[in-house]
Formats: sequence, structure tokens, C-alpha cells
Amino acid sequence: MKSAEDFTEADVFRNIAYVTMKDETRIAYISYCPKKSGRYPTVFLYDPYIANSTPFEIAKEFLDAGYAFVGANLPGTGCSEGVIDFWHEQRMIKGGPYGAEVVEWIARQPWSDGNIGMVGNSSAGQPQFWVAAERPPHLRAIVASGFGDGYEFLGYPGGMLPLLEGAWAIDSEFVTGPRGAEWRINQGDTECANIRGSDRQVIKTSFFDAWRNHPLKDEFWDSETLVSKELIDRVTVPSMIIGAWQEAYGGAAMANVRMFTHFMQNVKNKKLVLMNGDHGIMDLGPVAIAL
Repeated sequence: MKSAEDFTEADVFRNIAYVTMKDETRIAYISYCPKKSGRYPTVFLYDPYIANSTPFEIAKEFLDAGYAFVGANLPGTGCSEGVIDFWHEQRMIKGGPYGAEVVEWIARQPWSDGNIGMVGNSSAGQPQFWVAAERPPHLRAIVASGFGDGYEFLGYPGGMLPLLEGAWAIDSEFVTGPRGAEWRINQGDTECANIRGSDRQVIKTSFFDAWRNHPLKDEFWDSETLVSKELIDRVTVPSMIIGAWQEAYGGAAMANVRMFTHFMQNVKNKKLVLMNGDHGIMDLGPVAIAL
């Protein structure tokens, strides 16, 4: 019998499809679960990049550890439907509730044992708090890394828009995301081709343009921050926060500390891990540091 540490693609079922929300919006996902019958706890990755096209190599690490895996894209990104104000809309007015619906959908699958945890770095770290704030019954824990405090993290530290972050915003919205959608289309997802460019997926403003329209810390940035009592008071699930001292994107580590010490009073089980390293060291995959 094959051990739990040597899964190959032939050992798992992969599904590329959509979860329909209560308002009929469809969220694109990819799932991996062992062919061996049974029910498994599930790791859920939720981001605006290519979570809905997560390669087997990333899912394998969780499969080997005894989990099933689901990756889904935020509304209006990748192959997910949705009408949003701008790409990477951190407020997640819909993203949080939609993510909570996906959590509960996972719990209903025949291969799920009803225990779902979220993981992810940066733009996959931030949405976890918006989902957790909705308190979906089957969300058991979140592990978020590489996120910051709105203006300090993505805005104008020192009064200047960093060229590195501007390049990231443009590349992520117009190169990385479409690349994941193209992969799904090449795998036979004809519905993705119909969604992209239609009125079912609308981004009103590019993220880079949204930045440039708000050079000062104003209400726009206040609505974008995670380090908020109003939001975090609604989070109760066990939470791990991971930050890097040499983070390239502003004072993320200090934002992590502020959230942990000032705004997580309702989280009984929590842990803060601060380590040496830069932003990407916390990404999922073979290059990630082992904690």
C-alpha cells in the first residue's frame, strides 16, 4: 500500500470547476483529493493570483501530510466571476462572504471530514481574515503570512510610491492572473474563456490607478487595512501570523505585531512567528522555509 508521503498525480482526483454562490456568482476552484476512499481535513488557498490553477507540486505537500486541497480565486480575478471596484480589493465586501461560502461548500464534499484550514502568504494571507470574520462554522484555523497595514504596506512609505510595488501591481493583475486563467483554458475549462472579458467579470479600475489616486493616507486606505478593531473583533478561530523582519513591502512585521497584541482579543488560540527573511520566503511550495 502506498504510504502518505509519496503521492503522485495518478494517486489523486483533480477537479477544475466552479462553486456557485447564493447570489449566483461562480467562484473558480481547483481541488485535489486522494483516490483512496476516506474523508480528509482540507487546506484552502484563496487569492487573486492563480489559486484556481494551483499546480500539483504545491498541493502535493498537503496531500502528503494527510490533507485534501482546494485553491480558489477571489471574485473578479482568475476565472472567478464578480464585479469589483479594483483588482486586489482588500475590503473584500464580497470576497469574505464568498470565501465563507466556499468553506462551507468544501465541508459538504464527500471527501471532506468537515475540518477546513486556510493558508497563504501576502495576497493569500489577507483574505483569510475577511473570511474568518464571517465565522463559517467549518473553518477551524488560519495561517496567514506576509500581509501588512494598507498604506504602509502597499501605499507610499515616506511619501513616494515604490517602483517595485508599482511593477508588482501591474504584473500581478495583467500577467500572473491571466496566466492562471490560460492554464485552465488549456486544460479544457471552456467556461473560463466565456467569463473573462464578459459582464460576469468586471474590474472597474486597475489597482495601480487606484494607488495613484490616493497618494495620502485617507479613507480609501483606512478601508483597506486589516489592522482594524472593527474587523479583527469578528475573528475567533485559532490563528497563526507569520512575518519577516526583512520584508520588502513596508513595515509588515510591525503591522503583524500590532494586530497580534492590540486587535486579537477574541482569539483564544493564537501564535505570532517573526523570522529573518524577505517577503517570498513565506510562499507556499518547495522554496518556503520549514517552520
